[in-house]
Amino acid sequence: MEVGREGWRRWRPPLLNDDGILTYRPLEFPLTTPRLLPIYRVERTSVRNLLSAFDRTNGVRLWCSVRRSGKTTACFGLDFTAADSVIVSQTCGTGPNPGDRLFFERVTAAIQSPSSLAADFVESSVTDCSPVAPEGRRRVLIIDEYETLFGILRAAAEQDDYVRYMVVQPLLNQFVEFARDNLLVLLGQQPDAHFILMDQNQLAPYVRQDPFPLFEHVAGTRVGEFGELVRKVFTERIDCDPGFLGSLHDETAGHPFLTVNVLCSLVDWLIEQKRPHRGLSLERDDFAEFRKVRLRPEHLEISPYYDFFRQAVKDAMGTRGYDANPWLFTVYWVLREISGSGTDDLSVGRADLADLMERIPAPGPLPDPNEILRTATQANFLQFDEDRVRVRIRTLARLAAAVRPGLA
Repeated sequence: MEVGREGWRRWRPPLLNDDGILTYRPLEFPLTTPRLLPIYRVERTSVRNLLSAFDRTNGVRLWCSVRRSGKTTACFGLDFTAADSVIVSQTCGTGPNPGDRLFFERVTAAIQSPSSLAADFVESSVTDCSPVAPEGRRRVLIIDEYETLFGILRAAAEQDDYVRYMVVQPLLNQFVEFARDNLLVLLGQQPDAHFILMDQNQLAPYVRQDPFPLFEHVAGTRVGEFGELVRKVFTERIDCDPGFLGSLHDETAGHPFLTVNVLCSLVDWLIEQKRPHRGLSLERDDFAEFRKVRLRPEHLEISPYYDFFRQAVKDAMGTRGYDANPWLFTVYWVLREISGSGTDDLSVGRADLADLMERIPAPGPLPDPNEILRTATQANFLQFDEDRVRVRIRTLARLAAAVRPGLA
């Protein structure tokens, strides 16, 4: 029996943002209500495993990934101690709890203070931010939105030599001292934001980058993080086979925010197709048909589900985006050019990347192609082998090709 549009509207797929929050009302998608309480979460074993790899290791690690790929939730959801270590999660943006910005607020206060940085600033601040008393145990300090922290440090140092030598450089040195006996994890999108004051930056040589995982998929099965994410989005009212999950993962690479955007668009398409509601099970061919219609540029331009990334991509690819962040400007333009290359897998030859970048209408000089290849891969924008450069998240590249950048 077919169910019409009104029948479908009585059940719409829940929306899930990258913080693992579900809501059954699409118009209240919690982009503007970040404190909405979570209903369902997906266990990020891949992130736990990544952190567990450093149970016995001190130092500084850098984890970067595309915006809204689950970094904040994954790390603020680590409510456990690893190898008798205390995890201290802090952010330079918006966190789920009032005290999540304490470290960042103390840094900004120190910059504005007429006094030099206290000799125990990092140690005392981390202790005050700890959820439990450290009691001499190793600390794992996680700083989310780290680009904001280092951007402020850079700006303050360039504006005032006193602040540079009495606050900023001592802070970088204290990070190094902290990392000798503890672990510092920097989270963000851009892999090179910590490269400030390179003539005297004692921290930068200690930073080691690790690939931050998107939602992992076990090919040919319905198990794993990605399968659990889709199951919770569909609330078990729609079934899907491994072929459908594989095709969906090929499209979004397990990016949680864009996966849910795509699934919401897919349900709209199912409504238009008047597919039976009861016993509905989606297969690989279903996704292939959906992709032909709903992932075309003309639809991506108008679909309400992609508002956030459409605007983010448009801003990054414009003249102001170049002035603010030439790296991000270049990365999104590379995605746009590869998406327009005509290949089904959204790829170009490695030898062609430099020529592709020559076509980018940049207001000024661009980073080196090999630098873009390396850093964009580290942040989940690209992937490559000896022969080809491929888009990592195809939906993101399709959006980059669909928007109209504001170039002067």
